Amino acid sequence: MRAMLKEETGNGAEEIEKEHKRLQGILERLRDIYELGDIERDEYLIKRDYYKAQLTALRPAHIPDLEMAAGLFQDFQGNWEAATDEEKKVILHTLLDGVYLDSEKGVTKIVVKAEYRPFFDL
Repeated sequence: MRAMLKEETGNGAEEIEKEHKRLQGILERLRDIYELGDIERDEYLIKRDYYKAQLTALRPAHIPDLEMAAGLFQDFQGNWEAATDEEKKVILHTLLDGVYLDSEKGVTKIVVKAEYRPFFDL
């Protein structure tokens, strides 16, 4: 399963990179024709903003490092005990969206980031 995930991710990443290069090329050519005076500033800005928005949309939402997460969860207690305070902070910020505290009850709710929920829904 892990090999399949890598393969699918790799192919998608290649397509995204290809599209990114294509859009970058369009932006460069667009700038060139603007600098040559072939299009007006207003038209250039509209088209530039359009292609920049497409580039931004290509950026995937945070994709977790599933191999790192799997290794971490394999021996979570051992990893946690061996971690420094700074490493524990990084682990918590990586895995959690929030921790809710009550002055009397202590921790009342822990919200796991969506991409890591499958590890907690066992």
